[in-house]
Amino acid sequence: MLNNMKKYKKEMIFGSILAVQLMALLFYNLTKLRYQADFDSSSGMLQLAEIGRQKTFLIKDWGYQTTLGWDIPLVIAVLFYAVTKNVFLSMGIANNIIIIGYVLVFIDILKRCGVKKINIMVSLILLFTPYTLGQLGYVPMLFTGTASYSIKLLITFLLIDLMIRIENNISMRKNGWILALYLLFSLLSGISSGIYMLISGIFPVILYVFLRMLSKNNLRVLFSMQMLVPVLGTIAFVIGVILSRLMGIQNAAVSMRLLSAEKMADNFLKCFVGIFELFGGLKDDAPVVISLRGISCLVCLTVSVFLIFVIIYYVAGILKRREKRGLVGIVLCVVFVNLGVLLLADTTYSSSTFEYRYHIVGMVPAILLTGVFCNDLIFSSIGAYFKRFIISVLIFSV
Repeated sequence: MLNNMKKYKKEMIFGSILAVQLMALLFYNLTKLRYQADFDSSSGMLQLAEIGRQKTFLIKDWGYQTTLGWDIPLVIAVLFYAVTKNVFLSMGIANNIIIIGYVLVFIDILKRCGVKKINIMVSLILLFTPYTLGQLGYVPMLFTGTASYSIKLLITFLLIDLMIRIENNISMRKNGWILALYLLFSLLSGISSGIYMLISGIFPVILYVFLRMLSKNNLRVLFSMQMLVPVLGTIAFVIGVILSRLMGIQNAAVSMRLLSAEKMADNFLKCFVGIFELFGGLKDDAPVVISLRGISCLVCLTVSVFLIFVIIYYVAGILKRREKRGLVGIVLCVVFVNLGVLLLADTTYSSSTFEYRYHIVGMVPAILLTGVFCNDLIFSSIGAYFKRFIISVLIFSV
């Protein structure tokens, strides 16, 4: 037994870290949501109560903000509110279901790509690390409150999972429930948020298939299942957008503008600063270096640099034609399409630097590549040393 414990020591350490993270999030969602009193969460809770009271999703006398709110956990929370009559508990249960969904999808994607268990844990720990809080922070946008980006981003992860399963020759019958959720969430997001996730989450995958066709010099790729799945998602989005127009619903995606020439250079720099802000590597103020907050900021900065390094590493691999894995290609397309959108569109709004929550859609999928990268380090001569460094950073970040 002692030998087994030594053999699986790293797995036990990472498993314990991941378990603590998940338990903290699950517990918070079930017991502490009433104390998360930011504007987005408060309006979402009130919207849930009104849906329950009026017995309809299209509630009367309600001023919708940027979206209809149908592509957030609220749509799941309605089912539990009908039973519990408690908005906080219902939203918490819905958030926890989404969190469990992220765990399952992450494991499925990475496992099917041959990533070892310990490296899957690395990716999951990075996913659930609370980099930034506050109304527009990483955690509230994905896992707590009304988690505005949780279902939106899940559309991309479900699509990636479907693409990897197709690549592994798994029949569509076995992919049925994933396909159903992917199309349902795409439809709801089309109604609620317009074409935002169509451009940011599905178009990059279509671009990947097109580039794959060019690299293979084979037109048949365009008529494969890997093209059909994102096309089906596109159709679901278009139907959703049409339905939203018929219902007279407007959303923020319609009013988004391109940047003027004078703002372009400034936005270019701020866009990259926003990546570090999202992951807690940079703050609005200047924390003291030798303090808990300062050290935390430095660790998060290291995580941000590591994530960007992994992206650059695999871009170099593709340019040198030594990297041909589907997951790497898809994720990089997601990253760079989203960067392109954010570099060209005016998304600063009230932020003094950058509305960094918009980086969630492009940068969080890149966390998948950290597991692949750690797996690749096993075959590298410097892998053992680099891996020890990653372990140290992960422990400090938690």
